[in-house]
This record gives sequence, C-alpha cells and structure tokens, in this order.
Amino acid sequence: MPKAEQAPGYTPKEAYTQADWDEVSDNPPLTDAELASARPGPHGMPAEMAEAFLKRAGRPRAEAKAVPVSMSVPPDVLAAYKA
Repeated sequence: MPKAEQAPGYTPKEAYTQADWDEVSDNPPLTDAELASARPGPHGMPAEMAEAFLKRAGRPRAEAKAVPVSMSVPPDVLAAYKA
C-alpha cells in the first residue's frame, strides 16, 4: 500500500506479537461455557445468517434443464456455425 493510503501512525512490522493484537482487540475472551456451547457451521446462528450460510453460491438453477443432443450436419453448416 502506498504511504499516502496508510493510516496515520502506522508502522510496518515484520510480525506482530500477541501483545500488539491484545492492544487493538476489543473482543472479550470467551468463557468456558461459551466455548463449550460453540458449534461449527450454522448451528446457533440467527436464522437469516444460517440461511445465507447454507445458500449455495453460483448461478441460479434453470427452470428447464438442458437436453443433450447429438446430430450430424454437413461440414459447411458446421463451419458457418463455428464462425
């Protein structure tokens, strides 16, 4: 990142220590009870978040599935189609 885009007071370091991360962290440590109740994936998430987590990415499914077709055409027709 160019210097002009860096935050004021930013000092690049090779590696940050745990003390550095603790200094900027505003997340309280998890309790033993919270750790015991933690579950991977969408379990325990709010409904909207779980739905987004489980929703498949990519192109939406087509209403009508494409049908594979095999046919023979004259070479000049194939050449025109490819052009």
